[in-house]
Amino acid sequence: MFVFVACRRLVLLTAKTTGPCRTIYACDDPGDRRATNGPQDTPAANRNQQTSAGPLDPNIPGTRTATVADVTRQRHLTGFILMGALAFAACGGSDDSTTSNTELRSAEEVRSEEAADGAQGELGSEVEVDGRAVSVSDPVLSGDDGGPWIEVQVRYENRGGTDIDWFEVGIVCTGNDEVGGYQAGSTLDLIAGLPAGTFDEGTVNLLAPGDGRFGEERPECTKPALVRVSAYIGGIESDEPSVFPLPADVIDQLNAAPQATS
Repeated sequence: MFVFVACRRLVLLTAKTTGPCRTIYACDDPGDRRATNGPQDTPAANRNQQTSAGPLDPNIPGTRTATVADVTRQRHLTGFILMGALAFAACGGSDDSTTSNTELRSAEEVRSEEAADGAQGELGSEVEVDGRAVSVSDPVLSGDDGGPWIEVQVRYENRGGTDIDWFEVGIVCTGNDEVGGYQAGSTLDLIAGLPAGTFDEGTVNLLAPGDGRFGEERPECTKPALVRVSAYIGGIESDEPSVFPLPADVIDQLNAAPQATS
């Protein structure tokens, strides 16, 4: 391939230098010679022309034979061009946008952040989203033989014109993408829904994420933790839940509480 490219370049160079001619030998290798026939009435000036690129072929007037130096220079030039192209392809082929393994994060960690995302509120204050107002207050540790829970007071007002099908209220711990459930005995019925233009309030007994109340070992809740409240309308969760931070000491009490005894 190198010889072919070099020979082709020499044919063009020689033809441009000497003008019309009968035959141009572009390579030293007889097996790779290619001839270009030109007019037979080449002017005498062209037949006697000498160039610095190489001597005229004495057997073919008006032409010259490429020297070894010519071919060598062309081969070197071709080699440099090919090496430069390969280097450019190697450098340009890398994708700087690819994330390295050291930059990857745990999927559970990202999902836990998404679960904790929402309209931020403070305990005892009201957060309103799309005509729905909710407040969470008075978190205290409670429980029974089946294990502990955190009891909170919740008030929900549906100020909009659309009925709410049901609510989801649960604890979200850092690094855990699961939303905790609630224990029977809560006075606020979360699945009863809330018609437009009404309110409801009561206590909700919140379980730690992963606590199924079946006697299994309860996972620790990593701080900071919060209460997440969302509404479902038409079977679809509302666009933006409301979130309320839980006190660190209450979470410490939850983690330190005995495991279920039954």
